[in-house]
Amino acid sequence: MGGYWSVHSDDVTSVQFSGDNSDLLASGGTDGQVNVLDVSKSDEEEALTQCHNTQDSVAGIEWAGEQRIVITTHTEGLQDWAVNTGSHVTVST
Repeated sequence: MGGYWSVHSDDVTSVQFSGDNSDLLASGGTDGQVNVLDVSKSDEEEALTQCHNTQDSVAGIEWAGEQRIVITTHTEGLQDWAVNTGSHVTVST
């Protein structure tokens, strides 16, 4: 495992390993980014496999299967991100 220092530009608020693939780690932060990292790679550029900008501060993340991440934001928003296609659905209150 390596150190991944540049994938977020602000505080990291949530990290979650995939229940289906123990090499995949998702992280979310107050910079609005949700990143998927392959922790079997020691080089940060190789480890970052997917990135999603929520346009909001991330409060929490949860894997929903191997290719979906559910994201909650600090403004009570909810996003469903399909990691493999990059598509997402946003639900606001």
